[in-house]
Parts: sequence; C-alpha cells; structure tokens
Amino acid sequence: MKILAVARFTLLRLRRSRYFFAGAVLVALLAAATFAFGDLWVSTAQNLARIILWLTAIWLGISLVHADRADGTLRSTLTHPISLVEVMIGKLLGGLAYLALVAAGFTALLLLAGWHEGANLTWRDAIYQLHLLPVHVTVMALAMMLAQFAPRFMAGLIALLAWDDFYTAEAINRLFPNLSATGYDLLHGFVRVVHLLCPPTSTFYLNFKEFAVLHGVGLTYSLLLVYAAHYALACCLLAAWALNRQEL
Repeated sequence: MKILAVARFTLLRLRRSRYFFAGAVLVALLAAATFAFGDLWVSTAQNLARIILWLTAIWLGISLVHADRADGTLRSTLTHPISLVEVMIGKLLGGLAYLALVAAGFTALLLLAGWHEGANLTWRDAIYQLHLLPVHVTVMALAMMLAQFAPRFMAGLIALLAWDDFYTAEAINRLFPNLSATGYDLLHGFVRVVHLLCPPTSTFYLNFKEFAVLHGVGLTYSLLLVYAAHYALACCLLAAWALNRQEL
C-alpha cells in the first residue's frame, strides 16, 4: 500500500506538471498529422510515438527523484515508515502509469485518425504502443538508477545510448573492421558485459512494419515481462543504495 501511495502521488504530480501537457500536445500533433496525411502516415506516426515514449521514459527516469529531492518532498516522505526501495519502486510505478496514459492517448487518437482516413487498421495498431511499456519501464529504471550515480545530463546520455544492439560482435565488426585480434577480444569482452546491462531494446523496440508481420512471440513476450520486472527491481535497489549514501 505504501508503494501504491507513492505511485499515486507521483502520477498526480505529473498530471499537474508540464509533462502531462507536453504529452497531450504531442499526442494531438501526431493525430493531426495522421488526419492530414492519411494511410501512409499511420506507420510513421506509430514509430514517432514509440520514439517519443522512449525519450519520455528517459526524461522521467532522470527527473522524478531529482524533483522530489529539490523541493524536499523526498526527505518528508522518508519521515514516514517507508524505505527508500519502496519509494523508488513507487516512483517507477507512477512513471509507468503516466507512460501508459500517454501511450493510450497516442493509440486512441491514431486509431481514430486512421479510421477517419480509411486506413487498413488491425489489432496490432491498437496494442503496438502498449506492448512496449515493459521495455519503457526498464529504460526509465536504468535512467533513474544512473541519475543517482552521475549528473542528470550524463545519466540521460548514457541511457540514450543504452541500446543493446550497439554492443554486439556484429556492431564491433562494422565499427572497427581492422581491429587486431587482441583488441577485438578485449573490446568484445567489454561490450558483452554492457550488452547484458542494457534493456532489451533490439528485440522489442521493433518498428511498426516489423511488428505488423511478427508471429509466435507470446512465450518470448511473457519472459520479457518477468525480465523487465527483475531489471526494474534491480535498478530500484541500486538507486536506493546510492541515495542512502548521499545527503538528502
């Protein structure tokens, strides 16, 4: 119940802030573009919405705890019988609720615009943004954790680059085709560790056209939900540990 109370407070605070209005404006602009450009724009609008939500997740991750520390809310919250870990989890759930509202808004208006323009809509159009929420949560959790160890700008930049397909053997070969065998082994070992620490963006941040033809991923997606929950919890634990060592 304490975690849910923090989540509710976080969501209410976001609803009264510029984040909510910025999300509403972006939703309206994408819907207007879909009305204007029709069927050809539907796929592009879905992909833009995906990128906007991903960037929003990073911004929320580096801002939620910082805002509470800046105005003393975090300090007053901890005077109640609640732990830092519970606060971190609550903040994350509040951010998730906000992302879900924005994703639902994107989806509803894009479907309405597509229907108005006679686009060939399917159930995949309706769930595309919502099915990405578990990965958005991992991105937000990573940004929130990094922001307790580094300045917010640096944390946001690292989270922005935390795409696991950047840190693969194929990526190394593309970037450093003339690398020596020793250098390759050293770099490959490093990027394998970074790859494991990154959210699973390469698998589930598919563009809309790829998602529209995807089949048979129910089990994989179920495993993603379990992975995302553990990833987010680990980030919350690390963020709480880092905060506990600082002056609030």
